[in-house]
Amino acid sequence: KGTSTANGEILYTFTFSEDVSGFTAADITVSAGTAGLFTQVSGSIYQLTVTPPANLAGNITVGVAAGVAIDAAANSNSIATNNVQAYDTEAPSAPVIAAPAASTNDNTVTLTLNAEAGSTVKVYANGVLLGSASFVSGTEYSFTTSALLDGAYSVTATATDAVGNVSAEAAPRAFIVDTVAPSGPAITSAA
Repeated sequence: KGTSTANGEILYTFTFSEDVSGFTAADITVSAGTAGLFTQVSGSIYQLTVTPPANLAGNITVGVAAGVAIDAAANSNSIATNNVQAYDTEAPSAPVIAAPAASTNDNTVTLTLNAEAGSTVKVYANGVLLGSASFVSGTEYSFTTSALLDGAYSVTATATDAVGNVSAEAAPRAFIVDTVAPSGPAITSAA
């Protein structure tokens, strides 16, 4: 049994107690997944790669029936215990950026984001990684920028789930940082 959740191709190894012949990929049952490259490593060891279905989560079960391989004395193999491997190829939804205001005079901007609970949420401004948001509660995350220069910014974010699936980018949020106060008015008179 696999000990972690797979998010990509899985390599299965089939080890017989002695050298066998007649064992082929067709002798292996695979539920939920696509069998790929089958390799004979030695007389008693074989390998098969299996690709989980895209954008889903579940279990792949791999098994070998009795009587599909024989040893040198023509003894058939016994049935193998099925291997059940969890997989998750489903990317989280794109984060949603709920703040900031369209214009601010504070050059340390706090962003409020919503993303899949337990995700790592990375925040970008104008295509440059600013850092990772902090988990607040539920699906809420928060990120405060370091001091930004005055100017226009477009922020996006991605969420990466616990097994490494990465979401699409969040819809960009634009804002302007303007920390320069206007000068006093020039007063003129006409006489």
